[in-house]
Amino acid sequence: MDYPELNNAKDLRLFRKKKLAEIYALDLANAGPYEELLRKWSDAADCIIQSALKIVLKNFQNPPSFCVVALGKLGSMELNYSSDVDLLYISDGDAESAAKIAGRLSNLLEEITEDGFVFRVDTNLRPMGKDGPLVNSVAGLERYYERSGREWERQALIRARTIAGDTALGEEFIRRIKPFVFRKSFDLSALKKIKATKLALEKTASEEGWKNIKLGAGGIREVEFLVQAFQLLHGGRLKDLQTTNTFEALAKLLLHGIIGQNKYDQLKDAYTLLRRTENIMQAKDDRQIHTLPSNADELLELAKKLGFHSAKKFVIGLDDARRNVQMHFESLFEANYEKLEIAEAMEANLESCADKEEIIDSLAWFRNHIAKRIQELDLNNKLDMDEVSERLTILAEIIIGESLKIARQEVAADFGAARTGKSRSAEIAVIGMGRFGTYELDYGSDLDLVFVYSKDGESDGPKKITNREYFTKIAQKAISIITLPTRYGRAYAIDAELRPSGNQGALVTSLEAFERYHRREASLWEKEALFRARVVAGDVTLANKLAALLEDINLTPQQKHNVKEQIHELRSRAIKEIERKQIDLKKGIGGIADIDAISRCLQIINGGNIALLKRKKISEILDALNKEEIISADEYSILSEAYSTYRKLLSRTRLLVTHTGAALDTNADYFQSIYTTLGFKTKTEILDKIENLQKGVRNIYIKYLA
Repeated sequence: MDYPELNNAKDLRLFRKKKLAEIYALDLANAGPYEELLRKWSDAADCIIQSALKIVLKNFQNPPSFCVVALGKLGSMELNYSSDVDLLYISDGDAESAAKIAGRLSNLLEEITEDGFVFRVDTNLRPMGKDGPLVNSVAGLERYYERSGREWERQALIRARTIAGDTALGEEFIRRIKPFVFRKSFDLSALKKIKATKLALEKTASEEGWKNIKLGAGGIREVEFLVQAFQLLHGGRLKDLQTTNTFEALAKLLLHGIIGQNKYDQLKDAYTLLRRTENIMQAKDDRQIHTLPSNADELLELAKKLGFHSAKKFVIGLDDARRNVQMHFESLFEANYEKLEIAEAMEANLESCADKEEIIDSLAWFRNHIAKRIQELDLNNKLDMDEVSERLTILAEIIIGESLKIARQEVAADFGAARTGKSRSAEIAVIGMGRFGTYELDYGSDLDLVFVYSKDGESDGPKKITNREYFTKIAQKAISIITLPTRYGRAYAIDAELRPSGNQGALVTSLEAFERYHRREASLWEKEALFRARVVAGDVTLANKLAALLEDINLTPQQKHNVKEQIHELRSRAIKEIERKQIDLKKGIGGIADIDAISRCLQIINGGNIALLKRKKISEILDALNKEEIISADEYSILSEAYSTYRKLLSRTRLLVTHTGAALDTNADYFQSIYTTLGFKTKTEILDKIENLQKGVRNIYIKYLA
């Protein structure tokens, strides 16, 4: 881009004012894609810093090689209107001269004159921050990041971009740090650190809370951290994810199927609105602010500049956008801490095994061992119901992952690798359905699994077989490993009937066939079941494509005119098959199945345009139905209490009685142990409670479905 020559401090400041006014006018007119507007302003900043460096270098007879690398918003070509510029100074020449150049450059940009200032300069992202040298060599930087680099520094370096000075020197630095930033593998501990950093930032904005659109929940930082986490997870394998720009990274995540179209649209729209809001606020007085105005007139003025007719519509739009961001951020980070802990224990367990027989035995032993630890915490009230279910679900995920790995190694030994028509490797992933999909397993739950492979083709070993045969063998072996009786019992019972066409269908299905079936042929109950589906194991790339596909299918508008009738018919049929002698908390009248039917029916009918209703857990759907006033506060109270009470009773029954049924034998000796551990004093008290809840749930069911 052609810019005028800037020869002194006055030129720099006047040019900045001129370009900022031009960009701001385009912003108010909402002209063109917002990422292009931010890029134009960042281009102007590049030009200013390049000119400033030239001005400084004129005062040195033989200046050393010197370059400026931008981090932060300038590095990502998304500079704010009133922002610090995060700069890293690099030189491979005389250290004393380089330090003088760096100091004078910062002063030239920061000094306030009668014409104002250019940019506030922040150099604290360099190694050791304020305590480190202002200028570093490429070798010194490489050595530091290899030996001492922290997770937040990896994040920061995603946005590293050479903007001024010796370009070759800057590019050499970026080339050398790529392996540190984008690793071939990415462990869950790194995710933990990213979320911890985000929470720490959120805490600094706690007084402003939701009003802080940068650091608050669902704010700018949450979008950036979410995108950067995906880049760190997959950038080692997918080179085009190694971009500095947030908008571009989102587009690449969509291209590779790591996120679906809906998530992409929501994150891009939210990020655009948040960044526009931030910039319009900052442009008013050239102040670095991120907090929405408390004054009603100022809020209305801001809303109108952003194209909203009223402050109320602006706040609603911004709140919706931020809730979407929160939902997607939490979905990436949820449960990973516990998963890391259990995965490390599993690794230590497998290292002690001498052969395959011991490995298979150890899976059942490990399941029992970890489940007992969870039971102990449960009985001592150290975990709530959701935490118990989440940990049991994570345990199942890890065991499935290990079983799949063992099965794959065995099949590969006989048949080589599965390939597609283009000789690329084909992969397999496992979808968890039902309570497994919603992180709601209890002590006696079966696992509902669906196996999906990436594409048809054949194996490349001496004995060639089709990919369907290849992955069928893997699925069969994995199921056998999980369900095989050992001296420690079996790890889990498996149910694969929720696959396309149920028992009549193939055990494994290709991604293409899976999509075709669920878009064209699936019955309502299968579509309903898909709302609870989640990828739980298998190849990461295929898992991401599957996750994006599941999200897209679930957001496709359903034929709603007959939903209530169909769900009610299915529910009525199930009730006829129930034994009436005992209390069936799951399938009985007024039980979990009624709550499930109510929530899923209302989710299908109302969920298309309401972000909160796109959740999987029943408790979260009930929360959303209440918040959106689709059900009344009283109905929400009854359904939530019933669901929580039933789950606690079932979980405690399966813990103490070790059977997988959902029926309560209230005359059995164990029944007293169950209700007393849950805080009920007498049998009459618990039975009255159950009866009242069942009646309340059934009345709500009749209102909405019968």
